[in-house]
Amino acid sequence: MNQADIGKYKSIIQDRMDHILELYNKFADKTPIMQYVLPDHKIYALPYADFLDNLNEKRPNMTIEQYMEIVNKGQFVVFVKDFETKKLLSFVFDL
Repeated sequence: MNQADIGKYKSIIQDRMDHILELYNKFADKTPIMQYVLPDHKIYALPYADFLDNLNEKRPNMTIEQYMEIVNKGQFVVFVKDFETKKLLSFVFDL
């Protein structure tokens, strides 16, 4: 994936960060993984263990230990799932 594509997805997430953080904060005690789905522009807060287990069955991406390191640094993960391009990307942001 080229930098222009990555930048496009990151920009989409940053434009909707207020909504993403609002949903994240509702479930912050459960340290959810956030998923942003395109083209519908829907935001989901998902249980991290179930999400990562399901994701890693298809292709290794991130371990629970790696995820907890991110959380312990005061950060969170947003996965962008684009059904039109069949792309799945992850981004880490500070809380």
